[in-house]
Amino acid sequence: MNIPASVQTVILTGSRSSHSSLLHRFGASSKAMLPLLGQSLVSHILSMLRSTDGNFQVAISGDDEQTRRFAEMEGLTYLPSGNSAVDSIHKALAHSSSAAQVLFISGDHPLLTSEMVKYFIQKAAQRRLALALAVVPRRIITEQYPQSRRTYVRFKGEAYSGGNLIYIDRESFRENPAFMEAIERYRKAPWRYPFLFDPVTMVRLLLRRLDLQQVSNMVSRQLGCDVGAIEMPFAECAMDVDSSLDLILAEQVLKQRFRSGSLNIKAGGTEENRCLISC
Repeated sequence: MNIPASVQTVILTGSRSSHSSLLHRFGASSKAMLPLLGQSLVSHILSMLRSTDGNFQVAISGDDEQTRRFAEMEGLTYLPSGNSAVDSIHKALAHSSSAAQVLFISGDHPLLTSEMVKYFIQKAAQRRLALALAVVPRRIITEQYPQSRRTYVRFKGEAYSGGNLIYIDRESFRENPAFMEAIERYRKAPWRYPFLFDPVTMVRLLLRRLDLQQVSNMVSRQLGCDVGAIEMPFAECAMDVDSSLDLILAEQVLKQRFRSGSLNIKAGGTEENRCLISC
């Protein structure tokens, strides 16, 4: 199954003040602009998308001059972000009104690969989901990267970490502001929004009597469209950059890919773009 040619990809790069110390250390305006092996984090994502067998229309959502200049130099559409991740998604959806499917990627996700993107989109399309979120089981992450510190949500039988990918099928998704706000409030645990469920269901959730599929089914009934989590078999899909330790681990993983021949590490982008990070 091929990736639909109509997929609009939006890389979310809005700055977050909670990571101000990390940004200040490297002189970056947002996590997406942090340097990694001669490129910004977002450059790694862009290089991956351009090497993927798929017709991706790429836009960048940002709120700073550094990101705007990067988008301009790379010939990408620049979308001013909103006050929150969800607000940015709303604005991007409005701009991408002609796209049948929209894929959102976190801009601090340099370990994302074309294999992960294809897997996620194809699984969402096969299940005919209106809204899909990528998640990674804790066992997969801890087995491969026990040193990685991630946030997990526990369900019956397994705990999951967010995979930094969101897929929306316009034809079947009924935009629900309350639910979208829940994703922002609980970005690492979007299923915890209390007002979606009755008290009995909430107790079952708290006692971990429900698995991820059962919760997905209940959310779908609440919203009147098919919402689901795609379990990703790739530990790196959950490994965005939130700290200096994450940045070090990301560098180690990319260097290992280079040694194995699965990645060609180079200072990508234009000379001006590289200067945005290193100058």
